[in-house]
Amino acid sequence: MTSTTRGSRSGSAKRSHLDAVIAEHAPGVRRYLRSRGVGPQEGEDIEQDVFLRLAGYEGLDRIENPRSFMIRIAENILRDRNRRSEARREDQHHPIGEHEHRIASGEPDPAAVAEHRDLLQRTRSAVLTLDEPARTAFMLSRYKQMSYAQIAGHMQISVKTVEKHISAALSRLRQAVGYDAPDASSSIEDMK
Repeated sequence: MTSTTRGSRSGSAKRSHLDAVIAEHAPGVRRYLRSRGVGPQEGEDIEQDVFLRLAGYEGLDRIENPRSFMIRIAENILRDRNRRSEARREDQHHPIGEHEHRIASGEPDPAAVAEHRDLLQRTRSAVLTLDEPARTAFMLSRYKQMSYAQIAGHMQISVKTVEKHISAALSRLRQAVGYDAPDASSSIEDMK
């Protein structure tokens, strides 16, 4: 068996393990978010963020309590969102424009909700299909907020290689979500 074959099997085994962990523990994360007063749409956003962070975690198979780990990630995301909201003083914002009634009543635009869900799913799928070094570099950059130099030290590669991996990851993600793609209707499967 070649190292390439072995690498792809371990990647698919990791993906299968990730899918199993998500399937088993996602309902618990949803219940936790509801208990904290998070609405359905924001809950889905946070849930996707939890899955993305979990996908980038290298020691997934060594986690003793995946449900607690996922809830801790959700807590951190909620805390970060609350800090950003307070910093932006979002409670002081007043809606303007033609959609003022819809925004003021809290009524989401159904088309926007459907589009947002589709975008989240395409993004999650695209992140999971990234090559391992690109996915790791991207996750460390975006979700652990590590600098390129820190990522280079962590991955034991040059900063230039980190830049290459993140650039490739961003390009792939832009294609997956319909930006910069020759045909915006192309799917993740078409890019393989």
